[in-house]
Amino acid sequence: MDLNLIRVFVTVFEAANMTVAAERLHVTPSAISQSLSRLRAEFDDPLFERTGRGVRPTPLASSVFPELRSALVGIDRTLEGIHGFDAASTDRRFRVAVSELGEIGWLP
Repeated sequence: MDLNLIRVFVTVFEAANMTVAAERLHVTPSAISQSLSRLRAEFDDPLFERTGRGVRPTPLASSVFPELRSALVGIDRTLEGIHGFDAASTDRRFRVAVSELGEIGWLP
């Protein structure tokens, strides 16, 4: 199974909204729908049911989520340990969002 499908599943489960999941993964909602279609075929279950404001996991999705999330966290942790992170030499871009009060209190 494609690891990206697991990442999509975990993100949709946590966000409970496909549009929010798409934003978090920096993909289109259409890409999320396509990934979920592949997962539905793999699990032979709808996985999520639409609600007024998002999606609700099926019982199967709720039962497999903890292990899949744990596995994904373990993979991410392992990869971070290999590559490490050096703030002084990174070329990554980070975006920090704070309220006006946070701007006054934290940024100085």
